Amino acid sequence: MCMSSSIFLDSSLLIEYRKGAQTELFEAIIADLNWQPYISQTVASEYFFFHLAIFSGKAPLTIKSNNDIGHVLASGAPEDFLMQFNWLRNFKNMPVQAIQFMGKYNLLPKRCLDCQYL
Repeated sequence: MCMSSSIFLDSSLLIEYRKGAQTELFEAIIADLNWQPYISQTVASEYFFFHLAIFSGKAPLTIKSNNDIGHVLASGAPEDFLMQFNWLRNFKNMPVQAIQFMGKYNLLPKRCLDCQYL
């Protein structure tokens, strides 16, 4: 009898995977159906910040000052990547909403994820 176990993923694991570095642990967790991976709002915020740098090759503050956050978010499909995880509490729709706010209002992740509207 197989029982699934919950595992909390730190943002560094997601970031390194998306950078293409140190992917073995992440891939093993995702491939093993006995694990139920969870992330939190904080992990998503940290991931979004690095996502901007990974997919643009620029510092997130540079992207913000150039008003390019929406353009960078259009690459890399961050919502598809993050929606494959379980969410602590009721944050399942947060990636889609956060990406919309970030793109529309040129917000960096921490500002956006602190919005009371999410």
